[in-house]
Amino acid sequence: MYSKKIIKEEYKYEPDSSPEAWEYYKKYADDILIDEPFSHNGSCRLKSKAKFKGIQFEVAGDCSFNVKLCVNYFNKIIEKVSDDKVKSKLYAELKELNKMHHNLSNFALMPVTGGLNNLKGNLKIKNGKVMVHDLGKRPASALDRLDTFLYFLNESFNNLDTFQNQSSGINLKEVGKFFSESVFTTSMKGENFSILYDVLTSFNDIYDYCEIFYGLRKSDENHKKLVDKLIETGDQPITSISDVERYMTLANEFWSTRKFT
Repeated sequence: MYSKKIIKEEYKYEPDSSPEAWEYYKKYADDILIDEPFSHNGSCRLKSKAKFKGIQFEVAGDCSFNVKLCVNYFNKIIEKVSDDKVKSKLYAELKELNKMHHNLSNFALMPVTGGLNNLKGNLKIKNGKVMVHDLGKRPASALDRLDTFLYFLNESFNNLDTFQNQSSGINLKEVGKFFSESVFTTSMKGENFSILYDVLTSFNDIYDYCEIFYGLRKSDENHKKLVDKLIETGDQPITSISDVERYMTLANEFWSTRKFT
């Protein structure tokens, strides 16, 4: 059952960072929050200090599935459908999906120390590979997708484990290539790389991360299967009607699984 509460855009704060959204975050992440949410220099985005395994960092709200970013992109795919009945059905489903953009069930906390939130919005799929868009205008296919973010984060966790478990000498060129193409890419351009590194390496795996930040418990088989499904689809581009349907189904499953209200 989805949350029926929708945060209105006319509020002073951005919906995913509003006081009401923060009450929602406390329902599943209160154990890591160590301060009341605050606004920096009059920003319309509230954030809070968090602490996990002794490491302190800042978190803020995020729209897990950036539906508003998807609408125009999906419309261009749907308009190519020749069957008017199918087309109308898909437009109706997309309209319902769009209503969920600022629904509480779509909100989740994200570490902002080290720019992990910015990285999520800049992920793209090119030549079958997930990578961080860096220079120039962001491509239309960079849809701020939760599944792509979790796929990329999981790949970074796995590759980091490989380096840490190497018994022989570490090749600095390979290490440099890894960090330049990993979840740490954005943080390396600022001052908070070491904090983000400590935060992410304090998790055992992607399931630990999803439990803390999305409330998807690794002890719950259905939650774990959902995480697996998100990772599995994360490197798949959205170019066809079946891709659009797959993504909309995944978003609905995510929202219906997160029963915190």
